[in-house]
Amino acid sequence: MPKLLGQIPDAWQPIPKEDLVLKDNPADPGSSAMILERQVYTDDEKRVQKEVVRIKIFTESGRSHADVEIPYIVKSTSIEDIRGRTVRPDGAVIPFSGAVFDKVIAKYKKFRYDAKTFTLPGVEVGSVIEYAYAVHWKDRLPDYVRNPGNYIVQDGWTVPTTTWTVQQALFTRHAVFVLRPVKGGRLTFAKVRLPDNFPSWHPDGTMRMEVTNIAAMEQEEHMPPESFLNSRVHFYYTVGYVGDYWRTISKAEAERAQKFIEKTHFLEQAANNIAPPGDPPETRLRKLYGRVQQMRYISYEPSKTEVEAKRERLPENKSASLLPQRNKLPLYGSGPICRFRRVDCAGRRPSFRNFRTAGS
Repeated sequence: MPKLLGQIPDAWQPIPKEDLVLKDNPADPGSSAMILERQVYTDDEKRVQKEVVRIKIFTESGRSHADVEIPYIVKSTSIEDIRGRTVRPDGAVIPFSGAVFDKVIAKYKKFRYDAKTFTLPGVEVGSVIEYAYAVHWKDRLPDYVRNPGNYIVQDGWTVPTTTWTVQQALFTRHAVFVLRPVKGGRLTFAKVRLPDNFPSWHPDGTMRMEVTNIAAMEQEEHMPPESFLNSRVHFYYTVGYVGDYWRTISKAEAERAQKFIEKTHFLEQAANNIAPPGDPPETRLRKLYGRVQQMRYISYEPSKTEVEAKRERLPENKSASLLPQRNKLPLYGSGPICRFRRVDCAGRRPSFRNFRTAGS
């Protein structure tokens, strides 16, 4: 495939003869298969991402890559325009004309993580398989992302868009990524485990990156999720000023934690009842420690929703004053010091109290 200069073409590109007769991966001998070419094109204006993948099959076990699985989140995205083909070593082409199935990967309440699955036909050792598809986002990016100049913002936050997942289960010989951002949007990115590759701006207004010879993600027993280990690039739009983003977050969390643990008359009275002030300091400490060991540790318990809490008449975990009662009284909510809420480039959801349209 040629370099991606614009959108991914609807017609399949010619396969070089040397790829049809290729017997092994010279960069990783003994591989069952390898990705010869991968192209990803994202258009934030149209809210669509198209991808095409070309894979060479080297061994019998590599034929399993003919079973394709494309995961997606049902609520926010859809998978469309699936196509594929198999090209045998002699050049014979077998188009994909089979059925595409829906597979539920995970489901919890209203959340569903599904996959489109299909099998490419007639795959044998030496074949080259290709497939392409489009991911459509169901929601447009907010107007304050598309037209940030129309808003006066008193705070700053980020709005995530696409992620380029560079490292795959197979060795990748060549891949090209292109992102066309919304006009006027303030796009930036964060790299993860990509020391030698950088997305760059091009004259046509797109952000692009090209990579070669990317090692396969090694599968190990009990390994963490691949998203913790693979190389990728996260893209996001900034709204307002985010230069002091983490400082603002840290200050807010510190204030919440301080309010949660502040000394109260109730806590002082409870501590004195457990360990009278007349006892030696070490004796008091041991008594307090023994009492704390009896408390109900809720960090690993299923969280209660506000609806469940109201139905069961549970008080919210707003203050450390309620901690001594935990062995008797269930609470809902973790409290600010029990679990720090992770905020990354996916960012906080903006508070509409913090900005107004220009001129209002």
